[in-house]
Amino acid sequence: LSLPETLHELAAAPKLAGIMVGRDVINRPFYWAHADRLLYHAAGEAASHHVAPTREHVLVSYAEYARRELESGRGRGSALLKPIHNLFHGYPGARAFRRKLAQTQANEGADAAVLAMVEAAVATIPEDVLKECAHAGARDSPEGEM
Repeated sequence: LSLPETLHELAAAPKLAGIMVGRDVINRPFYWAHADRLLYHAAGEAASHHVAPTREHVLVSYAEYARRELESGRGRGSALLKPIHNLFHGYPGARAFRRKLAQTQANEGADAAVLAMVEAAVATIPEDVLKECAHAGARDSPEGEM
């Protein structure tokens, strides 16, 4: 389901607690960063309570989570890399970012690639892309589908 379809389904069934969005979250992770803003705004809450994250914030937060998972032994490096591969999809540097992660994984292992994901992004992704917020005017915003 897309985010607008999700909002429609939730509105149509008020007793529904949630909706399974499937693999779309892995395919378009920053698209789904808009979910809080749209869901809470749709529920009548002030948009000011929901700060739009930047790609950099999403990446750093995920990198911290992934590091904790590796340290605890709960996470496997290869599985932890999948959700971050498409964070920059369609933007300058995205291919170089994925290539840098793949090279690190091939040379040093998946765990090393997980630990190097922030550095890989800083080295390959333009700063304006890293600093872009998940707002209504963003290129991958779901508002265009509504």
